[in-house]
Amino acid sequence: MLLVLISDTHGKVNAAVQAVRQAGSPDMILHAGDFFHDATRLQREVVVPVIGVRGNCDSFSPGPDEQVLEAAGTRVLMTHGHLYNVKNRLTDLCKRASELGARVVVFGHTHVSAIEVVDGCLLVNPGSLYRSRDPMGRTFAVLRAGEGEPTACIFRLEELGGRD
Repeated sequence: MLLVLISDTHGKVNAAVQAVRQAGSPDMILHAGDFFHDATRLQREVVVPVIGVRGNCDSFSPGPDEQVLEAAGTRVLMTHGHLYNVKNRLTDLCKRASELGARVVVFGHTHVSAIEVVDGCLLVNPGSLYRSRDPMGRTFAVLRAGEGEPTACIFRLEELGGRD
């Protein structure tokens, strides 16, 4: 199963659509917050399910702060990360993943992409599609789940002639 992971779109839905196109043919898209409404807007542009969570800029948006889902037998926790202080440490996020039995955690908030394995849990921050703080620029991630261990890769968003 191939999942496109995005975060911190902040209204730049065109960039999210471009990330999905660049990734190929995903089975699902996970949006790790900021803006939750962008996940709803993206759903109108694609034919696969889009699942989103709220971020720190979504206080007035209805939606969950975290989601737990199964992707080809792999339990995935998705949250924006601000409630777990991810800008300073990942220990609270890892603890929550352990409580829920998640093998993968998808989060955002920092605007910097990262892939790390902590105590057997794959932590993936796809970075940001808006105002990235990542040396790679605007980024997204692809997660493969199914046979064997889940794996993830970070990709730089290909520029579209200055368009979002």
